[in-house]
Amino acid sequence: MRKIFLFLFVSLSSLLHSQNQVNGIIVDANQDPIAFASISLLQEADSTFVCGTNSDENGRFLINDVPIGKLLRISYVGYMTQYVHPSADMRIEMKSETLTVGDVIS
Repeated sequence: MRKIFLFLFVSLSSLLHSQNQVNGIIVDANQDPIAFASISLLQEADSTFVCGTNSDENGRFLINDVPIGKLLRISYVGYMTQYVHPSADMRIEMKSETLTVGDVIS
């Protein structure tokens, strides 16, 4: 009986600390995949870096064993950085960022 309770306790505590797998695809406004976007897993409380990856040539990414209470930061040059809560089978649409350059004075 004690072994059963111990097994249940260990199983439940591991479920509470881990979300298993976060995966998805990064796309632009035309729904075309964005290859090699930067994906960072951060602590939600203070934005401390936990781990990171890049999307592949098809815009897909995968992070295993993601603890609960984390945040994803997705960034790519020319697009606005996004912060989202991780989940399985994500589809993240990046929005274009317009940059203006001031006058050049020589």
